[in-house]
Amino acid sequence: MLTKYLTIVFLLELTACEQQREQTGNKKELANKVDSIKILLQGSWFGEEYDEHAVFYIKDDTISYIEHFDKYKYSISNDTLDILTEVPNFKEFVIMQLTKDSLILKDIAHDEVQTKKYWRTK
Repeated sequence: MLTKYLTIVFLLELTACEQQREQTGNKKELANKVDSIKILLQGSWFGEEYDEHAVFYIKDDTISYIEHFDKYKYSISNDTLDILTEVPNFKEFVIMQLTKDSLILKDIAHDEVQTKKYWRTK
């Protein structure tokens, strides 16, 4: 009886350790993904409405809108870019595509879903 009890306890502990190891691995993967996204976002981004001037510039954890000289902090979670504006407002975008020279965002903060395309020049 004691042997069965100890075996069950051992198996439960082993399962718990494995689940914790998986969660730690998932957190590291997510952190690496977020870091990769932040690295790709750095720099000047141009949009359709402007031919020769950047729409916004991202450096470190700040996004600067060129036309209005506005600066905001931003955060990334999974595939979502949150621009932290005046409380309680913020802008929320799903990152549809991100490469070294193109960015497509879906604006999900408004009732009407809008897709915005940005690019970099060499």
